[in-house]
Amino acid sequence: MPGSRKQHLPSRPAPTLRRRAAIALLVALPLALAALTLTATCRPRSYRPASTDYTRLHADKRDLAALVDEIGAALNGGRPVQLQLREDQINRWIAARAEMWPEAAVDIRPLRDPQLTFHDGGIRFAALAEHAGWRAVLSITCHVAVTGDRVLIRCDAARLGLLPLPAGWFSRLVTTALRGTGVSVEASPDGALALRNDWLWPNGKRRFRLADLRVSAAAVHLGLEPTGPLRIPAPSPQPQ
Repeated sequence: MPGSRKQHLPSRPAPTLRRRAAIALLVALPLALAALTLTATCRPRSYRPASTDYTRLHADKRDLAALVDEIGAALNGGRPVQLQLREDQINRWIAARAEMWPEAAVDIRPLRDPQLTFHDGGIRFAALAEHAGWRAVLSITCHVAVTGDRVLIRCDAARLGLLPLPAGWFSRLVTTALRGTGVSVEASPDGALALRNDWLWPNGKRRFRLADLRVSAAAVHLGLEPTGPLRIPAPSPQPQ
């Protein structure tokens, strides 16, 4: 209309770059956390731990006792011994460890349901980690080699679910786990962990070394050889 004035509404100021970045961060952060949680808690298809097979428990106990007797007889007799252990048998022993040797069963909490997998040259350890109702599969793939007086362990990959873990994490885990056990461990220049190749067989207190260790598909081959004199405990004094 003639003589009328247009009313101009005040324009809303455009959001600043900092404000836009804050909004984007608030939107992206929950999505990133959700993706991270799903990646960490995703259960790998290869993780299928064995359960106690009570139909084979008696036979597994017998086989383990025979293995221990074979090793003890060879080492205490001053002879080397060659062993081949199958992946399925080892995992059944691990699953039934509480039934087979309850007084010597190792508590690995907060890990449970461990599993070993052998492939050409490599060993994969996996277990279910639990904390405050939160669960994820921890897996470590490594190569083990015997070089004279050292056993070298090189970590190829460590994951929580499908989430890769930092390279130095494995070294810290092993060093902490072996603290107070008397096993000497140190880091080699190429990043592997070096363990002193000097062990004590408890039955007979005979020192021995790993002469050979080879990993193939679904089996591990071990060569043990005695390195020190047989320790015969002194007879206890008879009561007068």
